[in-house]
Amino acid sequence: MLHTLAQNWWALALRGLVAVLFGLLTFFLPGITLVTLVLLFGAYALVDGIFNVIAFFRLMSHHWALLIEGAIGIIAGILTFAWPTITALVYCVLGDLHGDL
Repeated sequence: MLHTLAQNWWALALRGLVAVLFGLLTFFLPGITLVTLVLLFGAYALVDGIFNVIAFFRLMSHHWALLIEGAIGIIAGILTFAWPTITALVYCVLGDLHGDL
């Protein structure tokens, strides 16, 4: 598995770069709207899910976690774009819960 990760280092690096850019955008642009944050999340979940499915088929082994994680990411991304209001509501509720901790 370590050899396979070393061969596909670019996929892990790209995944990390997208995650860091997502975090930086939300940190340095405080005027960002909730709608934009929801759409960024949907795009990230969708792209991350696609990369996980591609990694599963490139490995051609029994790393089913990659396929399951990829499918969940793709579904989460599609549902986010289909019903962004529900995702925004979840963000608001989680934000309120986090503020209470």
